[in-house]
Amino acid sequence: MSSKKAKYVELDGTTPSRGREPEAGGSGDHIGGRRKSVCGRMSSKKKIALAVTLALAVVLIVTVTLLAVYLSNDKENLTDSVELDKLVKHLSGLQDIADTHGGVRATSTTGYTASVEYVVDQLADSGLTVSLQDFSFDLFVTNASHLAEIQPTARTYTTVDYGVFTNSPTGSGNAPVIVIPNVGCDTADYSKFVAGSVALVSRGTCTFSAKTQLAITNGAVCIIIYNLETEAGPISGTVDSSTIPVFSLSYARGYQLSLEPNATIQFSVTSNYVTVYSQNVLAETTKGNPNSTIVVGAHLDSDAAGPGINDNGSGVACLIEMARLLKSTSLYDKMKNKLVFAWWGAEEDGLQGSDFYVKNRNEYPYNIAANINLDMLGSPNYANRIHNGTSCSSDVQLQKGCIYIQTLFSSYLEQNGEQYVLHAFSSSSDYDAFLVAGIPSNGIEAGAGQLKTVEERSMFGGLAQTAYDTCYHTSCDTEENVNQDALLSLSKATAHVVEELASTVDLLSVL
Repeated sequence: MSSKKAKYVELDGTTPSRGREPEAGGSGDHIGGRRKSVCGRMSSKKKIALAVTLALAVVLIVTVTLLAVYLSNDKENLTDSVELDKLVKHLSGLQDIADTHGGVRATSTTGYTASVEYVVDQLADSGLTVSLQDFSFDLFVTNASHLAEIQPTARTYTTVDYGVFTNSPTGSGNAPVIVIPNVGCDTADYSKFVAGSVALVSRGTCTFSAKTQLAITNGAVCIIIYNLETEAGPISGTVDSSTIPVFSLSYARGYQLSLEPNATIQFSVTSNYVTVYSQNVLAETTKGNPNSTIVVGAHLDSDAAGPGINDNGSGVACLIEMARLLKSTSLYDKMKNKLVFAWWGAEEDGLQGSDFYVKNRNEYPYNIAANINLDMLGSPNYANRIHNGTSCSSDVQLQKGCIYIQTLFSSYLEQNGEQYVLHAFSSSSDYDAFLVAGIPSNGIEAGAGQLKTVEERSMFGGLAQTAYDTCYHTSCDTEENVNQDALLSLSKATAHVVEELASTVDLLSVL
């Protein structure tokens, strides 16, 4: 700034004298000790010119205001801005990455690194603040495993039939099988159990960890948890910790084994942990109330078995489009709450990326009010599956928020003539860390390895008693595996919910 003093000049070009007082009753520039108005000293032409100038200024202000309102109203909303060809473009981009990097985009692979770079590139012109969040964790690795029935029938199970739970320790042996009644969630279920045996128990009611700890307490040398009839294949699951091997069987194999009299199992597993490094991609708006931030997330990694284009390239594609389009939509002009778009790393390895983010959320200058989870939006044998808000927690206040978001999804589908089903939260996707932290969450999905019911077939078509996605966690989860109609429909539903939450005044009061 210049240090020179400004020279005050009247509109008529004269410079007022300083330190002089007019004579009382004189004809100078002051009357009764007060200066005359500017207009009072101006000629008629100058008065007219000033009036015209002021009028034009008012017209200009009004015109600019109306134009701004018009342009804002002329913008598409976020929901309508989401287009199928752009979503499919991202699926193709992720498929190309997998093809170039050994067929996978899993954690700690070059395919995942390339996926991170792809997302960052897509956000270059989004107007969002983009950052990478580094984290590391100990990855469970099964080096070798074996499971077979040796009496009364010789039957060796393949990896199509069985799996090893994450965190299962190394161990081996031969032991008789004892079937645990009532899904093995209560001490009374083990009243007839003989220590030194293998516990065979059905999935359901309580967690895998709870079942495992009861088996350990009662002297089991191994536990086998078999899947539900409504779900295909063995369980892909995790136990918190265990001192005995923990296996899973498909429903068909598990039920078959439960009927075998005096069965004996041979089992072995060798496992260890390796330290793995990964990244989350975060993109946040610079506007919106930071005290009621909405985190919209999708896991970026694939399973180690394939390219993961439905699981979860479909969610990634939807998230990229919402983030990329935001600033050009009407939502951006009416945003009340801050948005953070998050692409999580290492979901397939125990929800590591989202868990790290939530546990370290105090490092960020905002308060998280809600989470929207995008996971598998394009399953070929799809159903519109919204999480049942009442199952998100036993805490009534947290249920309130989950139900509120659930209703936003269901209302949108109803208004567009689409049906939906409600299904329980299961701690199997990135919403889990938010719920554990007391943050309401919800989302819509097309289904994974579970079997479509007869009722769902009548609602959505497709095949009953067949998995929503028969390529779930396999090499055939390619871009050809994605149901594009489902992808577009569920992406638009998600965009609508994001739009509603982001534009809600005093969001915390309704959650």
